[in-house]
Amino acid sequence: AVLVATGQRDRLVALAGRQSPFQLILINHLIRTGDQETAARAIANSGFSPVWAKAKTAEMGLYFRNASPAVETAFREALDVKPIGERVGRPFNGDTMLTGADYFLVARNYGLWLDVVASRGNEARNFIVGRLEQRPRDAAPQEQLARYYLVRDELAQAGVHAELGVNPRRATRRQ
Repeated sequence: AVLVATGQRDRLVALAGRQSPFQLILINHLIRTGDQETAARAIANSGFSPVWAKAKTAEMGLYFRNASPAVETAFREALDVKPIGERVGRPFNGDTMLTGADYFLVARNYGLWLDVVASRGNEARNFIVGRLEQRPRDAAPQEQLARYYLVRDELAQAGVHAELGVNPRRATRRQ
């Protein structure tokens, strides 16, 4: 807090580059306090994998509602959005590819960014279901998706996901 209050941004970026239990807390604090430039530098200096830095940069773009092409590029590269033919047979590389919960969260956030920030709701539908694909029998992602459609006045879709939120076991039977 002292470094933030005294404007020692270079020191904050240096601290974000040191492995410690507080590293992510510091980066998240910089984002939460609205210091986008210092947060971006801290992310780049963090020493985490390149794909993590892209994912965090992309999510920061959602947080700050930044519609720049650089944010979209960060999302697409973090998610490795390419035609399937370009992905098949390629070996896994944890420095360049997200997996599991991280992939599904960033996919959902990309969907939100496409809709809310880039005003491309039709494209958002391909990604907004990310958390749901991760946990189809979990009520929470169904309820989140129901709220998403409700806010957009898409009542039929909202109703389907609200019902699946109440009875998530039906999610796998319907598909």
